[in-house]
Amino acid sequence: GKCIAWEESLVDPKITARFYERWANGEEKLNSTYAADVARKLPFLPRGVDGSQPFIQRILRQIAQKNIEAICADTYRETKETLSVKSKEVATSRAACLQLERKIVKLCSVMTKHNESLNVIQNCCDEINLQIQDVTRSIAIFWEGDGSRARQAFAVACEELKKINAKDWFKLRRYHEPPQFIAKLLSAVCNIMQVDDSW
Repeated sequence: GKCIAWEESLVDPKITARFYERWANGEEKLNSTYAADVARKLPFLPRGVDGSQPFIQRILRQIAQKNIEAICADTYRETKETLSVKSKEVATSRAACLQLERKIVKLCSVMTKHNESLNVIQNCCDEINLQIQDVTRSIAIFWEGDGSRARQAFAVACEELKKINAKDWFKLRRYHEPPQFIAKLLSAVCNIMQVDDSW
């Protein structure tokens, strides 16, 4: 018979009777290719065959018993093939898991080192912040105790410097031998700025 994809479906009394007659009349042998196909597809039956009928069940038991070796051989072969495929998949998955595990261990090691470095940097930043706070307090205390009001005088002097125009600066730069007062003043500025005070 022709092999088709069998599945449970609506039953047909005529098809059921024809199926039974093929075996009852000896038209189909229990060890034929068609019988082996029927046995392999159990519990599914050819389309339209009513498997609930006692005479059909009897035929199916005979078919299954006669073809049990073929069914077992097919099952064994299919199981072996499936196991072969699955074994390769398991081996591939295991290798991937080991590789991933090594990457995770390496990443954890790197993260640990980075965390240690971050802790060192954080400690340094904390120390610098403390030093900045100490210096800021010292400066504030210094200016609070400044009786000469140098800070206010400096601010006033800066405002006065802003009033000097480009013409005055140009005139100052043109001196070959500046007055001693200007020379001393600019020498002091050069010392503050840490540059050469030669005219």
